Amino acid sequence: MIEIIAGPVDSNRDNSANIEFAENKTLKSTALEFFNALEELVQYFPISPVLEQVAPLTEKQKKICNYLDSVASMLVYYANRFFNSNTGSTNTDSNSKPTQSDGFYLIEDVKVFIANIFAISEAEKTDFAFREIEKFITHVDYITGAIEPLVWNAFQHAFNPANDVYSRLQTNFLKFIRINGYPEQEVDISPLGSSGYTIPADSGNYIVVVKDNGFGIQPDVLPHVFDKGFTTKTDKEGHGIGLWAVKEFVEQNNGIISVETKLDEGTTSEHGTTFKFTIPYYYDHDKSMCVQRR
Repeated sequence: MIEIIAGPVDSNRDNSANIEFAENKTLKSTALEFFNALEELVQYFPISPVLEQVAPLTEKQKKICNYLDSVASMLVYYANRFFNSNTGSTNTDSNSKPTQSDGFYLIEDVKVFIANIFAISEAEKTDFAFREIEKFITHVDYITGAIEPLVWNAFQHAFNPANDVYSRLQTNFLKFIRINGYPEQEVDISPLGSSGYTIPADSGNYIVVVKDNGFGIQPDVLPHVFDKGFTTKTDKEGHGIGLWAVKEFVEQNNGIISVETKLDEGTTSEHGTTFKFTIPYYYDHDKSMCVQRR
């Protein structure tokens, strides 16, 4: 098993630029106008049938259109979450469900994300799903900031035939990508004489995992996956910023990110790459949920 860890963040880092960006009302107004226009545009999706009225599309072009459809839908959803949320609040209604002022509700946003990329995973013949995630409210959007680029990275690189060291493609194995999360520490609150009923510790790190059973990352590449501008593609322009941007995002929110990979022979579950990143949290006992700690 090979593992590399990036972080933790420098607590003395100057985050004033991010604060100024968030408080720039002119920029926010312009962004809101853009997303309102985008929301109108996505009503005409999927775009493949529209384009095919002009000219036939190749399979590659249809695949690109499929990506565009899903990305645009997700962009509208998370833009609406951003513009309709007050990220400093954690109010809930009588059913303990988040209101629009909650910020970003991790488990619900993950569900929407998976629903939006279902067509892509189906086309790629990749089983894509999530496992247990706590009720978790965050102040920033971890879907577009971290989870989404990690998933795209898996789609683009984890099953690249160039990395098929053991000719696994010939076995027609079931490709999968999984998202799950869990607190670093839990507390057993079972009644006396029983066990197994746990809740997250009062504070600590919540770990989010994006795992695939692909071909893994070569040893000479692994130490550089978070380097800005690093890419294994021959066309280097516009590549090599995805994982670096994820690392920056996670660290700016006082987390760390790590990656481990396995190239050895064995069952398909033993192969692949796992990205993990942390979100500092405290546990709100009144609402029975985790809340991102700034």
